[in-house]
Amino acid sequence: MYGHDPLSVIVLLALVGIGIAVVQYRWPTIGASIDVATKVLITLIGMLAFASGTSSGPASG
Repeated sequence: MYGHDPLSVIVLLALVGIGIAVVQYRWPTIGASIDVATKVLITLIGMLAFASGTSSGPASG
């Protein structure tokens, strides 16, 4: 089988989200750090996706 099973990816993301929520509840400072790091990571992934989607070859005249 090629790729990943979508259901297992969704379950994994849900478990990670629950884990992060527990950390934020128990240790607010660590949770805030994880939250900021996650936002930075999502922003970088978005920038890379945008840059790779809009790149073009050299202009021909």
